[in-house]
Amino acid sequence: MDRNNATTLLIYAQPGANSLAVEHEVLSTVEQLKKDFPPGVDATIIYDPNIFISKSIKEVVVTIFVAILLVVGVVFVFLQNWCKVSGAPAGSS
Repeated sequence: MDRNNATTLLIYAQPGANSLAVEHEVLSTVEQLKKDFPPGVDATIIYDPNIFISKSIKEVVVTIFVAILLVVGVVFVFLQNWCKVSGAPAGSS
């Protein structure tokens, strides 16, 4: 990296493993190992696919929330009465 001597270590999660948990364990292990590195030696994460996974999960949650709001809104617009949307009897408030 940056024209300095470097070595590469690739870490793959086993099939079926929780990749976010594996990432957490790897990062904590790297931080522990950095304490024993000689001066001038560092460990750098170059590529982390879990950033994409985390952002994708957040986007799915947001999309589900927006979809629920849109469904309730559309049903309310077409039925034009909240009692009909909520399923409450017409005489109750």
